[in-house]
Amino acid sequence: MTIVDTAALELGNNFEIEQKGYVDMSSGANKRLVYKASAFETVVEDGKIVSEIVSASSTDRPTGHDDPSAAWTNEAQAYDGATSWGCYTTTLDAWLELTFPSATTDAISVLATGGDGSGYHNPTELEVECWYDGAWHHLADEVVGAAWDSLDLPTGMTGGITKVRLRFPSSGYNPATFIASYIGEVQWTEHVAVAADLSSGTHTVKTTADGTTMKLYIDGDEEDAYTLGGASVADNANAWYFCQNFAMPYMEYHKLTVGGVLQQEIEWEDDTTFSDLSGNGHDVTPSFLAASSDADVTASLVSLEPYGAAEAPEYVIDESTGMLSGAPDEPDNLYDEMDVDHIPGAEVLNALLDAGGIPRSLVWFPLTFAVVTFVSIIVYRASRSLFAMSLTAGALLIFASRTGIVPFWVAIPFILLALGILVKERTVSL
Repeated sequence: MTIVDTAALELGNNFEIEQKGYVDMSSGANKRLVYKASAFETVVEDGKIVSEIVSASSTDRPTGHDDPSAAWTNEAQAYDGATSWGCYTTTLDAWLELTFPSATTDAISVLATGGDGSGYHNPTELEVECWYDGAWHHLADEVVGAAWDSLDLPTGMTGGITKVRLRFPSSGYNPATFIASYIGEVQWTEHVAVAADLSSGTHTVKTTADGTTMKLYIDGDEEDAYTLGGASVADNANAWYFCQNFAMPYMEYHKLTVGGVLQQEIEWEDDTTFSDLSGNGHDVTPSFLAASSDADVTASLVSLEPYGAAEAPEYVIDESTGMLSGAPDEPDNLYDEMDVDHIPGAEVLNALLDAGGIPRSLVWFPLTFAVVTFVSIIVYRASRSLFAMSLTAGALLIFASRTGIVPFWVAIPFILLALGILVKERTVSL
């Protein structure tokens, strides 16, 4: 995807670039997620994602030295910026350590030469080691001449280097004819960059800067940080490029924020232009194959699967219909039952029923109706009156409902039955 230079997209030192999609970490030239020449890039290289403020990179040199064997002369001339002369040693296998604040770089450049009886500028073997993570790590055994030689740091050695040491090993010379070897200058390119190891797959890659620190996030986790120290992305007229050379073969979205304001939001479209969803008009022009590059290879869409489950939008009723203003009052204890712990002995009985997994109503209901039936029969036998029997049953059930054993409505049929019998007994038979 490309877009021409736009003032609103100049990053400065306060920005956020976030992209989600399939990141292809296989080797390839110029595989960049983000690129603006001489300004900024997020690149895929050597199994890493690296975001760099290219315009802020600088040439740096050591700031001090240590000559543990006291075998070198004019040590400071190895990092004074002048290449006409340097430091030298007449002793093989003698280390010269050059010190500096922690450096973020991918290569150390050395201008060195050696000499024997046939001349001072013959190619010579140079051994170089770097200090990081509390130990020396071998960098290279190089044959160098009277020209700059760039010694690339292997993957895993970039960043956090605080010392470099160099020596001319005896294995590279004939001690009988050796005279001296020289180191004219040592320097490197200091990268304002953050990096993280990554494997191919679907990832969210985000680079942020807040004016003080630049950070790299992978899938929401902070992986690296770099103190900007005033560094800023250059404002130039070069165009922006995104997802170059199959660095991200398919993309879900791309977002670019400057100074806390979303300036560009792009999602995949089946079109010749991807519209800026932020509303700022920063559309991009995609470049992708519309047909197979091989005439013998074709493809067709044979099925579709949903990317995600459809969800109905939230529905809100703004106004009440006004049909009901409230629920009617419910008589006390109309539907309450089994609230019997206040009855003497009931709490113990309920605990036993609950422990045995027996429903309380399976005991309390039959027990209640058995008592009501028994007392009602005794009343009938004593009075020979159905009215008295029904009234007694109703009264007992009302009492049971008030104590919480049965619902109140259970007593209503018995009360109605008693009233019916009373009416019947008071009616004169014709």
